[in-house]
Amino acid sequence: MKILIISNDRDGKGGWATYTQSLTNELKQEGHDIHFANNLGAPLPYFTNPFIALLKVWRLKKTIKTLKPDIIHITVEPYSAMLPLLGKSIAAKTILTIHGSYGIRMLQGSINQKLAKWILHNIGKYICVSTYTKTRVTQEIENILGKNAAKIFKEKSHIVVNGINIAHPITHPKNTTKQILCVGGVKPRKGVLESLQALSEYIKNIDRAVHMKIIGVYNPEDPYVQKLQNFIVSQRLSAYVTFTGMVSDDELHTLYSETDLYLMPAKTTHDAFEGFGLVYIEAASYGIPCIGTSDSGAAEAINEGVSGYKCNPEDSPAISAAIGKVLLDNSINREKCREWAEQHSIQKMTRNITEIYSNI
Repeated sequence: MKILIISNDRDGKGGWATYTQSLTNELKQEGHDIHFANNLGAPLPYFTNPFIALLKVWRLKKTIKTLKPDIIHITVEPYSAMLPLLGKSIAAKTILTIHGSYGIRMLQGSINQKLAKWILHNIGKYICVSTYTKTRVTQEIENILGKNAAKIFKEKSHIVVNGINIAHPITHPKNTTKQILCVGGVKPRKGVLESLQALSEYIKNIDRAVHMKIIGVYNPEDPYVQKLQNFIVSQRLSAYVTFTGMVSDDELHTLYSETDLYLMPAKTTHDAFEGFGLVYIEAASYGIPCIGTSDSGAAEAINEGVSGYKCNPEDSPAISAAIGKVLLDNSINREKCREWAEQHSIQKMTRNITEIYSNI
């Protein structure tokens, strides 16, 4: 099939880029003819100022007219704002992946709601990366656009969980000081403060031979980051926590291979949630037990008692106890973690997606 992928930075580090890069690499391996829409600008302004689509859509129209793709796959939700300007025939062979919170942000504001309603009636299919994501978006559509619109969304949307490449061996670190890792942007939704609160409780009440590394973009001037730093100072955690910023793929691989526990009790709010939580699967592929949240799509990425534990982000004692079960009691088998990750291969994800392409 000739497939046009509409994305932003497929070579970047974020969730959109990782998803797009992994999918397109595997599609190429399967022999599909893959093309990309370029120079569409940053995606978020398409939500905050939908008129951006008017300025950018001509370039996409030209690409589609020249390429004549069999399938158009939008892997970055905000770019879907251009679909009403492309027309019904183009929308009918278009698939939109909804990764999480942006699925409900598409419904915020009167203009976005009108666009979403048109897209809903004319798009070919939706892909949701978890059962939670599909359920949450369905509820929002029903609340805003009505029961009939929610019914249409349920019929057009398919659940295809995210997958990863698993080419590295399982690891068994022998750390005297146990290593805890979190990978992701330093922001409230990732539950970083909740992780630090649980870590503080663990150090005070259970064991001090532990260190946590937090990997990801952060701005020292950001109020949330300052709140984290103040908490670290007040709880005397400076020797136990390191913010590394972004790291290279090789450095991340090394960090994973040295890690005893992955900790990210992600939080859910009225307009933000984890769609799936691919990082839990990525950690499990190295044999690393995970502690995550008991709600949102992230809960679907952890096999309770097999690949780790799910906790209420607000329950520091429960998270602290779970840390002890992993680090001191060795309650999670690293081989079982790897087996869980192997059920989420990029090959399996791509097969499910190409089946949807064929139905289109």
